[in-house]
Amino acid sequence: MQTKTKHLLQDFIFILVSITVAIFLVESGFLQSFVGSLHSVESGFVGYFAIFIAGIFFTSVFTTAPAMVILVSFTQNENIFLVALLGGLGAMVGDYVLFLFMKDRVAEDFKYIFGVSKHKRIPHIFKTKLFHFFASFFGALIIASPLPDELGIAILGLSNTSNKFFLLLSFLFNAGGIFVIGFLATFIL
Repeated sequence: MQTKTKHLLQDFIFILVSITVAIFLVESGFLQSFVGSLHSVESGFVGYFAIFIAGIFFTSVFTTAPAMVILVSFTQNENIFLVALLGGLGAMVGDYVLFLFMKDRVAEDFKYIFGVSKHKRIPHIFKTKLFHFFASFFGALIIASPLPDELGIAILGLSNTSNKFFLLLSFLFNAGGIFVIGFLATFIL
């Protein structure tokens, strides 16, 4: 049990460091200057690479808002399908990095936390096929929504989703989400 407690503490520290870095990026003005510099980027490799990078940042709770601003600004000048494709690929990469971290560690943390309770039924729920089906479904829906992907990734990690299936879900749902956001932005802007 001592190693599980240490493991939870390490994960908590990692989350605190991530929050601190995100706050620094926002407070330092780096994100604002980055968004401003992207508006001067014309079509071409640099612009496409910027869309891909914005897609990577589209996945995290700390960077979703600035990434959406960047992606929407590109949909105003570029083909919306291309922005959704490149942004979706970037988001898939970002999600996969988070998934590799969360798949085993966070799933073990949740199982440990629920296993500590006196109710022995809860750990058995994680092993049922019905749980795996619904976890995959809800995890994919969260990834497609503007909600933070970390929650959907954690749910998919709990359901023991394979890497190939996760990559496919992540790309399809993120690209679809980026397309919908860009499409709606054309009516608003």
